[in-house]
Amino acid sequence: MIASNDSENVTGFDQLASPLPPAGHDAGLIPRRTIIQGAAWTIPAVALATASPAYAASGNQLAFTQVPFDTPACSPTDSALVLRLSGASNVGALVQLSLPAGWSWASGSGSFLTDSNGDVTVPAGQIIAGPKLGTIAATYGSGSTTVTTATDLAVVSRGSMQYFGFMPPDLSVPSAINSDFVRVYANWNSVLALKANGELWVCYDSGAWTQVASGADLGANQAAFIVDSDVQKAIWTSGGELYLGGVKVALPGGSNAGFVRVAGGAGTAVAAKSDGEIWKWSKVDGWSLLGSNGLSGPEQMACLTAASESVVWIKGGSVYIDSIPADIPSADNSEFRQIAAGRGRTASDSGVVAVKANGDVWRFNGSTWAKIGSNAEVGPGKLAYIRNSPYVVAWWISGGVVMRENGSQFPSAAENHDIIRIIQNGPVAMVLRRDGVGFRWYDGGQAFATNVSSGLNQGARALNSTSSAGLSPAYFIQNAESC
Repeated sequence: MIASNDSENVTGFDQLASPLPPAGHDAGLIPRRTIIQGAAWTIPAVALATASPAYAASGNQLAFTQVPFDTPACSPTDSALVLRLSGASNVGALVQLSLPAGWSWASGSGSFLTDSNGDVTVPAGQIIAGPKLGTIAATYGSGSTTVTTATDLAVVSRGSMQYFGFMPPDLSVPSAINSDFVRVYANWNSVLALKANGELWVCYDSGAWTQVASGADLGANQAAFIVDSDVQKAIWTSGGELYLGGVKVALPGGSNAGFVRVAGGAGTAVAAKSDGEIWKWSKVDGWSLLGSNGLSGPEQMACLTAASESVVWIKGGSVYIDSIPADIPSADNSEFRQIAAGRGRTASDSGVVAVKANGDVWRFNGSTWAKIGSNAEVGPGKLAYIRNSPYVVAWWISGGVVMRENGSQFPSAAENHDIIRIIQNGPVAMVLRRDGVGFRWYDGGQAFATNVSSGLNQGARALNSTSSAGLSPAYFIQNAESC
């Protein structure tokens, strides 16, 4: 394993020099989201099951069931948005949709009639995304029969890579190449970033930024870095084909096609196909097929780096470690939807956190599994396992609030609201709020920027093997002010 000096901490919660913007948003309008079993996420949409749908006095219920989650900023959506009206008179009913500021309709004004199932389907391309995340609202009825519900519409921003930290300036991206970035990932002391034209750039432990590929796929979790003392390799997909360390992968007894997701650890990587095949790579044994029927959406698999190297994934709703079910009571090992793993040096400071469709949170601390929470939001970017003794704990989001296994607050109670994303790497983390404020964490917290993009894989924190983890840099892409 790669060591880092993490003895120096950033303590306290420091405000920006200029006042932070007010929250200005009612978190209660945003329904908790649950990924429906079987959603492979091969298109940029999230299938939703609203846990607390809106009801009218008449008994009608209105809920979003699918929303685009990975639309490029200022571009047409490339997947449908769907919501369902349940109850009496739900066929041919008028539902009015209201877009957030900066978003627009390609045609029409947002009025739709439900079909024979009570569904409203807004076709791909009918909504033109704005420059940043916003909230779409839907309303049915009038007076006492009015029912309204809302959900987030996220975007993937495109621009220069911003940098915040106390590391040497050579960690920042050189100005000559710093444009049109859309994704950024970190693993331990290394950073990997993707441009909108498919160029893939890496920086290993404060070294020079180097382009290692072109033509890479740009979807969420379609690139990663494998980092250990004797292994530093990028892994990515291009046209659904898998590449490792600059070489197209030859799979034993398998076809190198249809790959949609990857993740990297120390001496291990995992890749998922759209048909649910899950493949593992290790620096000792090479490639092997772990199984089929795996969920293949963002953050539905991870590498567990501890005393040994394992892959954690979800098979038909059950958590597996490599090719066997996790040691969760069989009655409880079902309906899991998301996974995050924390990278440590030993079993005692590594672990896994997983959430079920109903919001139950389970944690593996290197030796045992236990249920530690409930009512978690379900979706990518909502979980983390932080390896920072004595804070080796699971994090999750519930109702827009960061929850931690040990009960401590981060950000401060006054700032811990409208949180939509957690990003972690070993002992450090970033937390993003709906209003665009970003917070960096080690043992304390610091608000480091405003207008930070909340798109998936648009922020990361890297460690440095010669410096304090508390001072490690944050990389992020900012939203444009307008289209």
